[in-house]
Amino acid sequence: MNPIDDLLEDTGAPIDDGVTLMAELVAAVTWLRRGAMPGLTIWDAIEQALRWQSRSEVDWREADPLRAAMHVALTDHQTLLPKLLGKAIRSWLTATSHSFNDGVAW
Repeated sequence: MNPIDDLLEDTGAPIDDGVTLMAELVAAVTWLRRGAMPGLTIWDAIEQALRWQSRSEVDWREADPLRAAMHVALTDHQTLLPKLLGKAIRSWLTATSHSFNDGVAW
């Protein structure tokens, strides 16, 4: 595995607390859009998380790339959307915290 794949592995952190997960996502996006990723939105972060989770290519010329990313991810994983989103967002938060925040949780 390469270092990015290692970061995207399931950390075992509980994803049941959706409020905490979303609060972390908002904090990460707010921090990143002020510096490393200007213009980043919550939807952009979710798209990126789903792309990383599915490890598949999505046609970003589509009118709604988030819908396409969700479709590909659900097709790849055959799992329920809340569980898939929780795992994808948790992995994205872990990877971005290692890349942009010295590994400190958002």
